[in-house]
Amino acid sequence: MLTQGLSFGGLASGLDTKQIIEQLMAIEHRPVDMLAQRQNHYEDLLEAWRQVNSKLLSLKSVADSLSELSAFHLYSSSSEDEDIVTVSTTTDAQPGSHSIRVLQLAQPEKLASAAFDDSSEALGFSGEFLVNGKVVSIQSTYSLLDIRDAINNADAGVTASVLAVNDSTYQLILSADDPGSDGFDLLDASGSDVLQSLGFSVGTETWKNQIDGGAATDYFSSRTSAIKTILGLTSAPSGTIKINGVDVSIDLSTDSLNDIKDKIDAAGITGVTTSITTDTSSSTTKYRLEITGVTSFTDSNNVLETLGVLEADFSQGKSQVLTGSAVNYKSDGVTPIDASTKWSEIYGASVSNGDTITISGTDHDGNSVSGTYTISDVNDTVQGFLDYIESLFGDVTAGFDSSGKLQITDNQTGQSQLAVTLTENNEGGGSLNFGTLSVSTYGYNIRLASGQDARFEIDGVLLTRSTNVVSDAIDGVTFTLHKADSSSTVNVSVTRDLDSVKQKIQDFAQKYNDIVQYINQQFTYNEDTQESGTLFADVTLKSIQSSIRRILVNEVEGLPSSMNALAQVGITTDRNGLIQIDDADLTDALEDNFNDVVKLFIGQGTASDSDIQVLDWTKNTQPGTYDVVITQAAEQASVTGSADLTSGLSSDTTLTITDYATGWEATVNLYAGDTIDTIVSRINTELSTEYNQQLTSSEALTASGNPITTSTLLTDIDTGSNPAFTVGDTIQISGKEHDNGDIEDTFTVEADSTVQDLLRAIQDAYGGEVVASVDSSGHIVIEDVTTGRSYTTLELKRYHDSSEYQDFGTFNTTVTGRYSLGITASNESGHLKITHTAWGSSNGFTISESGSELGITAGTYQGVDVEGTINGEEATGSGRVLTGNSDQTNIADLSILVTLTPDQLSSQGQDQGTVTITKGVAAQMEDHLDFITDSHTGYASQREEVLQDIIDDIQDRIDMWEERLALRRIQLEQRFTNLERMLSTMNSLSSYLGSQIANLGG
Repeated sequence: MLTQGLSFGGLASGLDTKQIIEQLMAIEHRPVDMLAQRQNHYEDLLEAWRQVNSKLLSLKSVADSLSELSAFHLYSSSSEDEDIVTVSTTTDAQPGSHSIRVLQLAQPEKLASAAFDDSSEALGFSGEFLVNGKVVSIQSTYSLLDIRDAINNADAGVTASVLAVNDSTYQLILSADDPGSDGFDLLDASGSDVLQSLGFSVGTETWKNQIDGGAATDYFSSRTSAIKTILGLTSAPSGTIKINGVDVSIDLSTDSLNDIKDKIDAAGITGVTTSITTDTSSSTTKYRLEITGVTSFTDSNNVLETLGVLEADFSQGKSQVLTGSAVNYKSDGVTPIDASTKWSEIYGASVSNGDTITISGTDHDGNSVSGTYTISDVNDTVQGFLDYIESLFGDVTAGFDSSGKLQITDNQTGQSQLAVTLTENNEGGGSLNFGTLSVSTYGYNIRLASGQDARFEIDGVLLTRSTNVVSDAIDGVTFTLHKADSSSTVNVSVTRDLDSVKQKIQDFAQKYNDIVQYINQQFTYNEDTQESGTLFADVTLKSIQSSIRRILVNEVEGLPSSMNALAQVGITTDRNGLIQIDDADLTDALEDNFNDVVKLFIGQGTASDSDIQVLDWTKNTQPGTYDVVITQAAEQASVTGSADLTSGLSSDTTLTITDYATGWEATVNLYAGDTIDTIVSRINTELSTEYNQQLTSSEALTASGNPITTSTLLTDIDTGSNPAFTVGDTIQISGKEHDNGDIEDTFTVEADSTVQDLLRAIQDAYGGEVVASVDSSGHIVIEDVTTGRSYTTLELKRYHDSSEYQDFGTFNTTVTGRYSLGITASNESGHLKITHTAWGSSNGFTISESGSELGITAGTYQGVDVEGTINGEEATGSGRVLTGNSDQTNIADLSILVTLTPDQLSSQGQDQGTVTITKGVAAQMEDHLDFITDSHTGYASQREEVLQDIIDDIQDRIDMWEERLALRRIQLEQRFTNLERMLSTMNSLSSYLGSQIANLGG
């Protein structure tokens, strides 16, 4: 029977059993109360240590920042004329004054289209063009606003906008996002001349990429993939171009740079040579075709423009044209009049001698023009009238169009204010009428603004930059150019910001004082109340207090006695150990001995010998001056052939060089007759070449027995014994991208799906990081756009009726991606020398030769590591770096660079001077606090851990006691319940017996 929680309240006994139980439990709970008191005490200790640790970490943070030289390289700057130039600085600056003269501001290139009557109506143009290499596709339903959006959506570094010239005239304006003379590229990439239709081209072209003796294409991400594939064109131009008048047929849908080069070479154009060059200035290798010996190009369907050999001549534009509204005919009433028509021959005009025509308007620049032309003889031609108009309005041409309408053309291109009003007075009663002259063609310049670089002088030296924010002219100083004014020289100054430096020192002092004050509070004792700080008399805390105080007041080892203590610059401590800063003394020291003050705080490593350089040290490195002894100088892996190759090779041979560290291999074919210089050039060219990983499918796909092309329908591919491609089949695209990320996507075959659609899906799956193409044999090829080591893989699986087919075979690596090898060849007195550019035993190469022409013994050649001691203590060499072993007393983790050669070591001897490690106050404090606050081994962390263990142990004991007391309460309640029951039974029995006795007595 459960009785816990029941209370009879002494119904039978008359006792307050609940109170009795509570009193008994209170007595038995006393051990738990004592444990809880102990636990509270330890929790107070733990919280106090957490406060200590937090304040130590705050001090460590400011000490860490103050231990670096950059903390003191703070500067303020000013400009005499901020309307022309403003200046700002970083920690790399140096104090000084400079004069600036701004000659020209950088500005972005800006182009304008022709004028259109409406911005939202379909223009009827379709095709593709390139903006900075990005494809913009235009459909016939697109309006000017739609084309604007298409350009902006291409995110090509160009912003398009529609300008409302007036209520019925609109232009498309293109502006480079960045200023500079490079401007932006705008090229037609289809045969429909979209740019010409928009007015960005007037049909003339110029050479875009001129080189010495010829021209070049733009750079492309692959030399083997079709241009259409690389650019992502829907349909690429094809046609027969002319180079020096010789025909060359090119199809950019299938031709790669290699193919185009081969076609030009095969054309045998006299004096014309081609080469494909690479640009490895970024992580992506790019290629372009260079054509030299060229005197003329003739484009066809924008083939050369798509390649970037030619571009539209944006310096041109169109002239404003005014056309009359009335049509006039000769006397037959059918033939339109022209300049040779006589006045009397104008059909129905009935012109009379003495009739006048009043002329008014404005010229190109908006100047008012007026005059009156008198027809003195009706047998004169109208040419005289046209001449008069031209004489009135200046540089214009007056005439008649093919329909007989009067037409006046401004001979100056660009925006024009030309306006002409004619009033035919017809004094003789005739009806001569040329109608109202209105703009039929708006004048405009294509190039509204040329992209231009900023031109300016700093201290008399002329500089140019593509931006108006110049941060690379003077280290640590940024000039922002606001206005060009060649007549003004602006003086700017860079000075040390001593106030900010002092503030950093104040911050350090404040954080130091915070922890010292907290520790002082812990060590206080009030005799009256007999109360003390929580951590009173804590030995560990006392040790921490003493150690950080010693760092603050001790002399800095390695500095001259005149400036080796903070007290010498006005930083002292009071009787409570708190930092006091004399601002005047500190300011004087910073102004007079800035570098010496800096050394009081920072860590610094110096060497007495120019062949030794201190690279690094850690908190384990002790400050001091240490002797350096070098017993072995580092060497590069190297081998020199025994054969004299001055006269050239006697037969062909193949040299294979494999880098020891990376395993990358270079194979160089050398030929009979190659001299030593040719051999060196061939080897270095191969060793310096970077490769993009290339994968090729094992299956050569065909359609009707012929190799597939990008335009082949997938449903036309020959599948042999496998089921044919059908609508609804899916192709799973999976693999690894360049950096080993997973690739997973699915392509669904539709009725009009082509191989190009599949290639584009592959490219999209890789986020544009590969170029997919088809070679001439029908193999699918993918190539990384990024050079270097690559994890790229690809697998294509087709699923047809839930069954899997591998029509494409496996994709094998046909070109291994690699960077250039750090190995070079050189001419050593006619002998071939191969040398690794890096030092030490971990760098080298393996070399072999198909013959014995070079006189090099096949094998592996490795460098030699530097060897020696620092302070007589053991150090480990790696290449040219000698590092103190971590178990050494003084030089643990101290690294020095030793640039000695073996010959220098032999001549100079093993003793190589000394290195000195100086640790200023902030550097020492940061190192020391790193030990104390280490989350695993630090004093504070260990104290917190011990206290937390004690608290947890006490809690375990409290929990155990609570469980026992809970059982004890149940036992007491059961006993009192049983007592009440027994007494109740006895009372009932007593009453019964009493009643029975009473009955017997009656």
